Amino acid sequence: MEIKKKFSLNLHLDSLGESYGWPKNYINDSAFSTGLIRISKILKKYNVPITVFVIGKDLENKRNVYFLKKFIGENDVEIANHSYSHFFDLGSKNYNEIYKEINQSHDIIYKKLNVAPKGFCSPTWTFSENVINVLTKLNYNYDTSNFNSLWLFPMMGKIFLNHLLNFDLSKSFKLLKRSDYFQMLRHKTNPYFVYENFNKKSKKKILEIPMPSSSKFNVPIWHTIGFMFGFNFLKKQILDHMKTKSFINYVIHPADILINRDLDNKYVNSLPRLNNNQLHNKIHNFEKILKISNDNNFSFIKMNDYFNSHIKNSIKKN
Repeated sequence: MEIKKKFSLNLHLDSLGESYGWPKNYINDSAFSTGLIRISKILKKYNVPITVFVIGKDLENKRNVYFLKKFIGENDVEIANHSYSHFFDLGSKNYNEIYKEINQSHDIIYKKLNVAPKGFCSPTWTFSENVINVLTKLNYNYDTSNFNSLWLFPMMGKIFLNHLLNFDLSKSFKLLKRSDYFQMLRHKTNPYFVYENFNKKSKKKILEIPMPSSSKFNVPIWHTIGFMFGFNFLKKQILDHMKTKSFINYVIHPADILINRDLDNKYVNSLPRLNNNQLHNKIHNFEKILKISNDNNFSFIKMNDYFNSHIKNSIKKN
């Protein structure tokens, strides 16, 4: 019998270079050289495909491209777009600025990896009509920028404080400048076609796949939640979600598998979960999530494959 429940593992490949503020001559980025190797071992162990959301600017580093190509060659990987510069307030910018950010990243991904991405997620889940209209123009299939939960506010508050305490005022105030915080709460919790809300004249069916949560009031299903509230708490949230939902798009970051000794001490980072050397615990907690999926009959799928299956199911219903 075909297993209809799906789990998509999504890596937002937020580099240390981005975290440090793109310092000049910064080449040895552990997010690529170390993080991808550790993640690759886990993927092979559980036979899991993955969708990787890439920041275009990172691909200007030849060393990063080398390690990412190696990762792609060893695993079942889909490459998606995570913008060119990782602006925290991308959704609040005008159409032309957003187009430049997304298209520039699209072009460099194609040039360096020979892949034309079909999926997108904006930095810090900044969501707007202009983002959707740009993706429509560029013929994308899906977007995962909608953090459809009231928990967005404390999460962004925590990120704001992390950067403020490290005197990274630029990123902190970009979070304050965002104008989309209430926009996303108007939309659905389950995946839906965005043209129903925005691009009504467009025949292009872009699928919006929100951050998974049971309702707008519940904590989202996201690996970072485990570091904030404990992985036993996150496990319970996932199990509760699996009882009523047939699809989970689960987001991880390189910081989830990197530790303090992987960092460059010349620079300051604003991610508290990097400031320890408990690698065994990080690997164990990552593997625990994949085991939960296997134990509950969720099969692993890449995001664009999920898009295609969603389209087929929609045609059957009509």
